[in-house]
Amino acid sequence: MQVGIVSMRRLWFGPGDPVRAASAIARLAGGWLIAQDDANHAAWWDPRAGTFERVRLFPPRGGLDLFSEAGGTKRLKPDLEAACTLPTAEGEAVVLLGSGSLPPRTRGALVQTNAEGALEVRSADLAPLYARISAALGLDPTQLNLEGACLVGESLRWFQRGHRRTGVSSARVDLSWRELVAALHEECDPAKIAVDEVRRYDLGDIDGPR
Repeated sequence: MQVGIVSMRRLWFGPGDPVRAASAIARLAGGWLIAQDDANHAAWWDPRAGTFERVRLFPPRGGLDLFSEAGGTKRLKPDLEAACTLPTAEGEAVVLLGSGSLPPRTRGALVQTNAEGALEVRSADLAPLYARISAALGLDPTQLNLEGACLVGESLRWFQRGHRRTGVSSARVDLSWRELVAALHEECDPAKIAVDEVRRYDLGDIDGPR
């Protein structure tokens, strides 16, 4: 496999207002939805128009929409680290998911276009689902660090990032993406979503680093 850079551009909502992060990216409506792990909104990039639209995912927390270590608010950030495009009955949608390591990070959002072509967002607290995942992986909830997801048939495959110092293995679980979408529509109890196909990975190391 060969990888080449074909173009580069700055990600800006407007002058002096940059997209702060790109912790997860997924295709949506001919463009790309870009998650910011330290903000309550995402960015939708329409490459045809060359524009970036701010997409609110969650209400302010503690009166804030932006979070930082310097400001002492890092623990409040949504920490969105996974994004996956889903073929829902209403059309293409993107699910965005937090890492799960702290209560503010157990939320999810579903973004899709409506009949008029505008973006619509549904979000929900998925803490009971994260609790099921930590139990399936045999981890304390504070050890969760879910940092990637992909679609495999009818399953959303969700990946746990390992942590060598604490002995946490890299791993993954599968769950029904349709049940997840129903939970984000508040039509399904997230505590009842089945978590299965647990697999752990030993990725080895390179000159010491795992």
